[in-house]
Amino acid sequence: MPSDPHPFGAKRLIPSPTGRGRGPARSAGRVRVTGVLAALLALAATPALAHPEHDEPAAAPAMEPRLSFVTLGVADMERAIAFYRDGLGLPMEGEGEADGIAMFKLGSTRLALYPRGELAADATVPDAPNGNFSGITLSHNVASKEAVDTLLAKATSLGAKLLKPGQDAFWGGYSGYFADPDGHLWEVAWNPFLPLDDPAGLPPRGPGSNTALTAPITVGGPLSVIISDVVIPAGGQVPRHCHPGQEFLYMVEGSATHVEHGKPDRQLGPGDAYVIPAGAIHSPIGGPEGGRAVVFRVHVEGQPERVAVPEGDDNSACLVAGGDHGE
Repeated sequence: MPSDPHPFGAKRLIPSPTGRGRGPARSAGRVRVTGVLAALLALAATPALAHPEHDEPAAAPAMEPRLSFVTLGVADMERAIAFYRDGLGLPMEGEGEADGIAMFKLGSTRLALYPRGELAADATVPDAPNGNFSGITLSHNVASKEAVDTLLAKATSLGAKLLKPGQDAFWGGYSGYFADPDGHLWEVAWNPFLPLDDPAGLPPRGPGSNTALTAPITVGGPLSVIISDVVIPAGGQVPRHCHPGQEFLYMVEGSATHVEHGKPDRQLGPGDAYVIPAGAIHSPIGGPEGGRAVVFRVHVEGQPERVAVPEGDDNSACLVAGGDHGE
């Protein structure tokens, strides 16, 4: 970099007390233009600046400036949740861990806790005692499956190591992993239930189940009620799951198709109400404009809030989860 701190030779913008050092200097009948005026004339003569209408549009960045998740692989989920939620006081999403993961909102980014061994397996890296896995992954969410593959290919072309090609994930999205030249792990994911953050850095109301209230039920045993604002994007489908307690659903806006194992599909619109039995396997689909509902869920103490159900497993997991809390 030049040592001269004044660009374009503009060393002095204000006349000196002696009248020297600024303005055109006359020599042999010619005007020698110096300082800011010379810089402006030079810029005006530059073709790209003289004719901005011919400028080529700037290429879109390969990776948008967004950090969606920081995931920590932990040895003890209960201990980690207690540390971050009860000790440090971070706001936790939902009542506790769901599908084996716990999440905390950190502005427009989420901190996730996940069993260390499962995190390593998801990234397809060994979790050896003296290995290179740090137990931390960074996640960048994108707008489509195609965008996942595009970014993975771009990172690989720049020297990153492709660890896991883009593929359908058990939670209903699509993701893959790469390691940057220093070995740091990045997950690139398309999540149909979580929109990308808005430009202000404040996430909009997100697709999925956004818990609004959890409160104990004082009559009838160790039960509590969870009230959730559930948003499903247009055409998006919630992965198959069940709950140990009943759900009481009220559609607020949009539409959805309630898909429940063993029952005919049911179309729901604004003002419709529906009871989902305890242990019922369901995977609703958002209508053409998406759908939003308020859901009241009975939660049984000591049981998981939500149980993921893989395709083909139509009984075992949810029969255990449902227990005696059916209709």
